[in-house]
Amino acid sequence: MGLILLPLLILWLGVGIYAIRIGYQVLAGTSQLSYTLSVCAIAMLALLLYLYFGFAQFKENKALWAFEIPMFFAANKLAFGVMILGLLLHWFGQGVLTFAYLKPLPFIMIFTVSFGAMAGVILSDTFMAKFEIQKTH
Repeated sequence: MGLILLPLLILWLGVGIYAIRIGYQVLAGTSQLSYTLSVCAIAMLALLLYLYFGFAQFKENKALWAFEIPMFFAANKLAFGVMILGLLLHWFGQGVLTFAYLKPLPFIMIFTVSFGAMAGVILSDTFMAKFEIQKTH
């Protein structure tokens, strides 16, 4: 299973690094600390909500396949869709994102799904241990 999860994690890591680059480009153009802090807080809140609602789907299970949670986060079709939409908005949507509160939207979208995927894969064993979910192979 590592042959599938490792390339997906490397992909999400590359996308996460690109998201940080996007965030730096957006936030470097402003001189307001409150704007920077609010964008970072919204990105972190979106990440935590993504992880919370992702893990909440598995709370009631008594037994799960060992790689079910990591595959949910790493190979989620919705996450890939949000990533592609965020990339398209960043590359081609600059004419649409004219307002100051819309410019960090691609950063927030891509940051949330990329770091959420990595954190979901890394924290899946901890989640299964906390809720006493048995691993099946």
